[in-house]
Amino acid sequence: MDIDCEGWSKILKVFPDMDFSAELEEKPELSSYLRNAINSKALEMQNPEEHKDCPKLDNDFSRHIMLNGLPLCDAAKAQKLVALIIKLFAKRNFTVAEESIEMNFGADGMTTGQCFITLKTDEQAKIAAAFFNGHKLDSKHTFSACTFPDFDKIMAYEDSSA
Repeated sequence: MDIDCEGWSKILKVFPDMDFSAELEEKPELSSYLRNAINSKALEMQNPEEHKDCPKLDNDFSRHIMLNGLPLCDAAKAQKLVALIIKLFAKRNFTVAEESIEMNFGADGMTTGQCFITLKTDEQAKIAAAFFNGHKLDSKHTFSACTFPDFDKIMAYEDSSA
């Protein structure tokens, strides 16, 4: 792409997937227009994440667990399933609010068999994952549970036995 200027470099740092190649190939005269427009604003450009009013994102997911092995069900039954999960956690002395459980739905409107639960502390998340990993809900459904940091480790593991 023929937009070689300081401002374009700044834009690509924030939006690395931005690409006007097809448009510039079709209309090469756009490159000088874009270059001039970008350079006129280059001094004002700032990475949004560096702005003083930018909200600070919490990238710590240590209080979150993933619970797999849930029954597949529609939205109406999902509410009952959430209530059941809350009761199961309460039996183990965990207070989990309905808002702390995120149930995913597929394109068919059915749950995907897992949910994400936010607990109060990372210690609670580790203990809850240990308690519920291998928990039998019924004869057809056995939970597997892990914390988000553990999930990242599991996904990064390379199986050398294959």
